[in-house]
Amino acid sequence: MKKMYIRIFLRLSALVLLMSFPIIVSGQAESEVSKPQYLFKDFSNSTIRMKDGHSENSVMNYNIVSGMMVFMKNNKYYDLTNPELIDTVYINESRFIPVKNVFGEVLVTGTLPCFIQHVGNLTPVGKNIGYGGTSQASAVTNMDNGITGTRYSTSKSYNLELPPDYTVETSLIFWIRKGTEYLSFQNEKQFLQLFPDKVDQIKSFLKKNKLKIGKPEDIKAIIRFTSSLM
Repeated sequence: MKKMYIRIFLRLSALVLLMSFPIIVSGQAESEVSKPQYLFKDFSNSTIRMKDGHSENSVMNYNIVSGMMVFMKNNKYYDLTNPELIDTVYINESRFIPVKNVFGEVLVTGTLPCFIQHVGNLTPVGKNIGYGGTSQASAVTNMDNGITGTRYSTSKSYNLELPPDYTVETSLIFWIRKGTEYLSFQNEKQFLQLFPDKVDQIKSFLKKNKLKIGKPEDIKAIIRFTSSLM
């Protein structure tokens, strides 16, 4: 009789263990949900250099869907709302400057600077549902986060975990600065249109070196060559 009770106890213990295992796995997955709307995997200690010359430190990432620099404080997200005051943002090994209404990663400096705009398009997968949010995605409040002269606001633009019905499709837009003007391109035809008097020379350079518009490393070489023609 005693052996029978022991067998029953062991079976019940095994059943309880099997029932609790999925809960443990689910909790672990919940904490490791990624946010593909951000360029970098994690928010990092970053440096913001202002146009007036001073610098500040913050914890930041770049949201490729909204095109906004995002500041995190007390587990809440805030968008930088006046990038016109910013000269450069340093995140990890990358440098970003305001380009039009977004931020461009510095690819080439010199007489013909070139920048990469990382773009993310939010695409529904399966049924079409609205973007779910919490209080951080519904209200806008301005606050000073210690960065003199800048304003941050709680975000209305996809800074939280994305719903499972959505994914982010990425692409690149390249910008060059000619004088004070920013000009964009994504393919060879668009790039050549920016330099109509140098088309033959650029085409020859591309063919000789087997370079393609679209690859950042190739574009570095193309920009430097084009700059030398100017």
